[in-house]
Amino acid sequence: MRVKIAKIMGTLAIAVLLAGGTTEVLQAESIPDAQEVEATGAWYTTGYCGENAKWRFDWETGCLTISGTGALESGWVYDDTFSGREKVKKLIINEGITEIGYENFYHMKCLESVSLPKSLKKIGAEAFSFCESLQEISIPDGITEIGNSTFYACKSLKTVKLPQSVANIEIDAFGECVSLKNIELPDYLNLIRWSAFNNCASLEKIKISAKSISQYSAFSGCKKL
Repeated sequence: MRVKIAKIMGTLAIAVLLAGGTTEVLQAESIPDAQEVEATGAWYTTGYCGENAKWRFDWETGCLTISGTGALESGWVYDDTFSGREKVKKLIINEGITEIGYENFYHMKCLESVSLPKSLKKIGAEAFSFCESLQEISIPDGITEIGNSTFYACKSLKTVKLPQSVANIEIDAFGECVSLKNIELPDYLNLIRWSAFNNCASLEKIKISAKSISQYSAFSGCKKL
């Protein structure tokens, strides 16, 4: 995987390309978003996270931006080329991305804000688990399932907005989200798996359709319900 590290100073961009041990110096015009970075003078790194997907991390603002098309590769965030996982504060996924892979944003403990595209159709298991600073999330229409442990142990998560397209909420999807207070379930929700909302101790009320099936212990530990 190729990684680019750049610092914009005036019109000059100094970039390091790590590919087979080679190093190159590039001019600003050859670097994507050069003008934007030039305005802030920020350090950033870029790389690939799918066949047609690319990430860009601004070390000054803590913003991770993902663009391209198709699915994100599962586990890409653990690649040695991306070392900012614990520094990410804001995540922006642009239109064109259709799938978030397994553990893609796992344990980004400083992540506070997430913007998801309308093109998104699937969120993998444990994708946002242990994102301890995340306070709210809005899931775009078209997502049909909240997978196993997708938001597990997001301890600061207070508000979740689910679209009507969600049919299943899987095991531990929101388990240990101890601050969760507001979540409105879809009218046509089919299945809530066991432990889906395990130990959501702040959850005071929830409306479930008569057509929905809640498995045993789906709401265990929800002391205020």
